[in-house]
Amino acid sequence: MVIELPIRVVRKPVRRDVTPLRSIAFIGNSLPAVAGLLPSHGPAAAISTSRSDLETSIVADDDHGQAYDYPLLVALQIKDGNIEDYVRAADS
Repeated sequence: MVIELPIRVVRKPVRRDVTPLRSIAFIGNSLPAVAGLLPSHGPAAAISTSRSDLETSIVADDDHGQAYDYPLLVALQIKDGNIEDYVRAADS
């Protein structure tokens, strides 16, 4: 049995007092550039490609004691467990 429900589109009024989005950062793990392969997938790359008006970057959370060769979208690296790195990222 299939039940069809009516769809009602509700348009909200545009708020004029909201500052337009200028930049977006993704915080979490990022694939490093390994064996010449750069990650070209994922939300950061998709938004960077589709919204050239936005500054898009990644804040990568590094494993304890490790260093990686990240693609250009990675703007900051946070050392796992290093509180100062988290504060620096928040201030950026």
